[in-house]
This record gives sequence, structure tokens and C-alpha cells, in this order.
Amino acid sequence: MTITESDDAVVRTAAPRVVSGRKWNPSEAVQSAKSALYFRDVVGQVQHGRAGFGLFPKTPLWHKATSVQKRQLVVEEVRRQEEGERHAKAVSMAKQGRWTNWEGLEKKRLSWRDIWQMEGARLSFVLRATYDLLPSPQNLKEWYGEDPACSLCKVPASLRHILSGCTTSLTQGRYTWRHNQVLRELAAILEQRRTTTNNLPQTLIGQVNFINFVPAGQRQEHRTISKDASILQSARDWKLEVDLDKKLVFPPEIVATTLRPDMVLWSPTTKLAYVVELTVPWEEGVEEAYERKKEQIF
Repeated sequence: MTITESDDAVVRTAAPRVVSGRKWNPSEAVQSAKSALYFRDVVGQVQHGRAGFGLFPKTPLWHKATSVQKRQLVVEEVRRQEEGERHAKAVSMAKQGRWTNWEGLEKKRLSWRDIWQMEGARLSFVLRATYDLLPSPQNLKEWYGEDPACSLCKVPASLRHILSGCTTSLTQGRYTWRHNQVLRELAAILEQRRTTTNNLPQTLIGQVNFINFVPAGQRQEHRTISKDASILQSARDWKLEVDLDKKLVFPPEIVATTLRPDMVLWSPTTKLAYVVELTVPWEEGVEEAYERKKEQIF
């Protein structure tokens, strides 16, 4: 697009023929993206989800965009179309496409840096677990005709059964161990932030960045916002209790209760308290686990 849409006629005629793989043609992909963007101009801005009018990200119209913006729009549209084709193909797969039913999950994008820094065995487990390619008893039955029974509870063992549905594993505390390992990581990070915040000077308490309204005819003043700004900045006496290795007793200075959340973070001076309840469910059961936990708390 940089060459074929140049203002110089000589440059436009010198555009090379881009050759790629057999299953994808750049020229066809660019033309398809341009057609989709032109059609979007005809349809207009479409509201998505439950957001009100004006809350969706605004993108420039194709016929009003500059050459640089057009190239960016085409790149984004090509990526969107490729992702749509990949998702449509995944939906047609009964097993490897089961991840399309996962709702309420934050998408994890693995960069090349993340992949290279991750251990080989861990990366292999993550990818094969996502597409249900691990040698579970149920898969071994389909591949080699072996016994699909779980070695612990003797019921047909799928990947979901092994990771979050075996009653024997639950009784033996295997799922509790996994839950506590995740909780330890979260508690260590939060404890580090808590200690760092409590050691900060008292003069920084209460510094909150408000919305800067700009009067008509004036320009907005760009201010650098600290990346470390968090809810902990409002106090210097944060306390943390974690339900690990011993039974957590809910701080009586907050409320007298027999409930035992996974973590309690509170400040006596500001009278703020944050209760953290962790669950490590199967991906398709996130919403169900959320409702169950909420009923236990309230």
C-alpha cells in the first residue's frame, strides 16, 4: 500500500509483486480488507455490548482517513479477518475448539519473549491442555484403545475430570495444594507492594489523579501519570492476612465473623478493607464458580 498508493506515478508503477505462501495472498487480503472498511463506512458506527453511545473506541472513516491511517486500518482489518477465520474453524472442532466456549476469561497473548522465557515442559503443557491434546485416559482410549478409567476413582477420565473433577483428588487435597500454590504467588506480590507502600513518605497520601477538564478554546496539558498509582496509596498502615498453613481468623476490628476468605487487606486509619477470595476452576466453570463464591460470602 505504501508503494501502490504513492503520490508519485513512477513509484506506483514500480510496485513489486508480493509473493507469500500458497494459502494466503497479500493482494487479495488487502483488497478484501479495503472492501470491508468501505462497507463499514456505508453501515456506520455499530454499538457493541452494553456500553452507551460514545463509549466505544472511535476509528477514522475510510474515506476520511489519511494514507497512514488507511494502512493501519487495513492491517487491523486483515488481522481481524484472519482471527475470525481461525475462530470459525475452531468452532467446528468438537474437542480442539472447546476453548471457544470459555466465557468471562481474560485473553492471554503470548509474545515471543514470553515463549522463550517459559520452560519447555510448561509451554508444552499449556498449549496441549488448551487444545485437549494431553495423554488423558479418555484420549488414550481414542488413540490406542486403552482403558479410559481414572486410576483414582475408576470413572471415565477426561482432561476436565483430572484437573478439576476427580472426587478422590479433592479428598486427598491435590486441588487444595494447587489452589495454595496460586495463592502463595498472589500473596507474595501483594505483600511486596504492601511493604513498599507502607514505607513511603506520609506526604504522598491522597494524591489522586482526577479528570482534567479542558475549557473551550484551550489545549489539554499532558501530565505524566505514575504507573505505580494504586488503591494502596491512600494509607501507610496496611495489614495483610492470608489463609495459608494455618486457619485465618478474620480481623475482629473489622467484623466478628467465622468466614475465612483467602486474603484480607485492611487499613485501620482509613477504615478500608479488601477481601480476596481465590478459586482455580475449569475454564468453562468460571462463571459458575463466581456465583458459588458470591453466595458463600453474601
